Amino acid sequence: MTETLEYRLAMAGRNGYARALLYRPHSSELRWEDTSEPVDLRAVGTGYDPSPPDWTPAEPVSPANPGQKSRDIRLLKIQMGLKCNYACTYCNQASQPHEIQGDMGDVQSFLYRLPTWFDGGKAGDGSGVRIEFWGGEPLVYWKTFRVLAGALRSAYPKARFNVITNGALIDDDKIEFLDKLGFGVGISHDGPAMRYRGPDPLDDPDQRAAIRKLYDRLRPWGRIGFNCVLHKHNISLAAVRRHIAERLGVPVDEIPLTTEEILLPYDQGGVALSPQTESEHRVYLEAVFWEAVRGECMPVSTLR
Repeated sequence: MTETLEYRLAMAGRNGYARALLYRPHSSELRWEDTSEPVDLRAVGTGYDPSPPDWTPAEPVSPANPGQKSRDIRLLKIQMGLKCNYACTYCNQASQPHEIQGDMGDVQSFLYRLPTWFDGGKAGDGSGVRIEFWGGEPLVYWKTFRVLAGALRSAYPKARFNVITNGALIDDDKIEFLDKLGFGVGISHDGPAMRYRGPDPLDDPDQRAAIRKLYDRLRPWGRIGFNCVLHKHNISLAAVRRHIAERLGVPVDEIPLTTEEILLPYDQGGVALSPQTESEHRVYLEAVFWEAVRGECMPVSTLR
């Protein structure tokens, strides 16, 4: 990646005052152009401290120094399996074996053992705990998903439930179930670059109608959003939000959008979509930078 990208910010004030700042995003440097002096940011906000934080070095985990286990779990991620109805170009699971998958027996074993290593949150009812269901595509495992989610909701009625899905398998039965159990739903969608993931469910009338029905059901409660990945053919968060809003027929500012930011390549499929040249990096950074300057992507959050 280039280390020389630099933005010149022209500053203008009263009585003909003019001065320029130079900003280098790779190193987060902000300097005055005429003197090369770094900008003093101590006046920005209360309590600004320019000194580096005093980090406590982390001890590496090893067989001789194993990590400490705790029953005090606040985020429980459950992977239903790696099967998926899509074949995304940059999927980091594409090269993994999919043959060994969970079945109903695994679900029963998991539920039986769960109380031995999970305390259930505050008061044991799931308070303060988020339980997420992942794939592959978790809705491919609908029969086991229903049993598992239903049992967990009965055991932990106060837990927050969330599922990450590509949305293509949503139907009335799933909408009723997800709403009844209080699920939050994150739909993975890359807007106009969806073709690099697979068929766009928002281009299919039946799938689009189902997603819109789910949106209408969950949006008033803040329980639905869309997640996108950026790459060299998908560099505009504003375009992603517009695409989804136009297909669903809702105002663009009513689409909750989250981004995993630029993809991290795990194989050749991911590398092919990653910026490789200086010009590709420049196009990507300038597009994201100027959308932020204009405020077009400020409502977008990052997925962590």
